[in-house]
Amino acid sequence: MKNPVIMSVSDGYYEYSHPRQLLFPGVAEADLIAAGVPGKEWKTWKSPYTATLIQTEDTTILVDAGAGNIAKTTGLIFENLKQNNIHPDDIDIIILTHLHPDHIGGLLPSDGRPAFPNARIIMSDLEHSYWQKEPDLHNLSIPPEARNMICTMATDFLQRYSNRIETLPMYTQLTPHISLFAAPGHTPGHIGVEVQTDDTLFLIAGDAFLHPAHFTNPEWSSSVDIMPETATRTRRHILERIHSESAKLLGFHL
Repeated sequence: MKNPVIMSVSDGYYEYSHPRQLLFPGVAEADLIAAGVPGKEWKTWKSPYTATLIQTEDTTILVDAGAGNIAKTTGLIFENLKQNNIHPDDIDIIILTHLHPDHIGGLLPSDGRPAFPNARIIMSDLEHSYWQKEPDLHNLSIPPEARNMICTMATDFLQRYSNRIETLPMYTQLTPHISLFAAPGHTPGHIGVEVQTDDTLFLIAGDAFLHPAHFTNPEWSSSVDIMPETATRTRRHILERIHSESAKLLGFHL
């Protein structure tokens, strides 16, 4: 059996204002600077939005669907797939690490059509049940309009794709090479995807890591980590796997 082919696919980028408050709330400036994070002059964070394409002998999988039209600088995943000779109809499976807008917006075109008409849409059962209950996000120190957008887009997605979503346990073997693994904290049901080739393990970690400083300081949870202590444990566990299994890491914002 041939090894899967793994490719990063850009959906564009987004410029976040007040990045220190978003990414590292409560961390002292001296500690941030020591970790290589810009000082007070850091006014915006230009974050890449990077999905992952996995191609096996008979299956084409997309991990996360990008942000769609939430900004003028996003929604480029379709053009970038096309440049690699991949049409939306060619996608067999979409795995959603979690249901934040920048990961599901590509599935919500304004004309209501199915963006990837032939794809199975897979997410964790825990993530599905969490957003079904319309959770209260007031504990997140982000603007009210951001909280509203998160909930509104998750609800829209669940309603629009109610008959196509497949929920699976957070640890599930999909193919001989590809598995889901639990990576909770950023959201309660956040998952990652591991891909094993003959000689390398790839860990697609979604938003478990948002910034390179989280590698050396996994305890620095962001303002959008719903379960900060759990997010810290997840980052530490993934870092341990990187070292013990010589794994390679891919992240949506890295």
